[in-house]
Amino acid sequence: MAEPRELILRWLSRREYSRHALAQKLSVALPALSAAERQAALDDAAERGEQSDRRFAEALVRSRFAKGYGRQRILAELRQHQIEPSAVDTVLRDAESSETERCVEALTKWLRRQTRPTPEKAYRFLQGKGFNFSEAQHAVEQIFR
Repeated sequence: MAEPRELILRWLSRREYSRHALAQKLSVALPALSAAERQAALDDAAERGEQSDRRFAEALVRSRFAKGYGRQRILAELRQHQIEPSAVDTVLRDAESSETERCVEALTKWLRRQTRPTPEKAYRFLQGKGFNFSEAQHAVEQIFR
């Protein structure tokens, strides 16, 4: 039977995980492990610098920005991972990217695949990507002039 520390290190060697996600994975992989033992293993990984919710949040934000997602969608995903709101604000503030520019870029990329684009479809697409209405409106007006 694998030790909690070994499993955590194996998972983290592949990619970053939030503390919440690691706790879920541990409870599935080692169901006999008590909640206290699970928390102790997670505390140990955090103290050693092996697991960091901030590092996870930074990686997720970079990844989602690259995929053309907006701030609202990213915030929702970070909340699902139970990342502290103060850390979320810091990570998003530190990310050097204009929400409006990303919105226009996402819409431009989307338009390349469309045969009959309309402003209404563009608004729906941008909302689904997590951009707020004012940014979507600005992007749609800029492209559909």
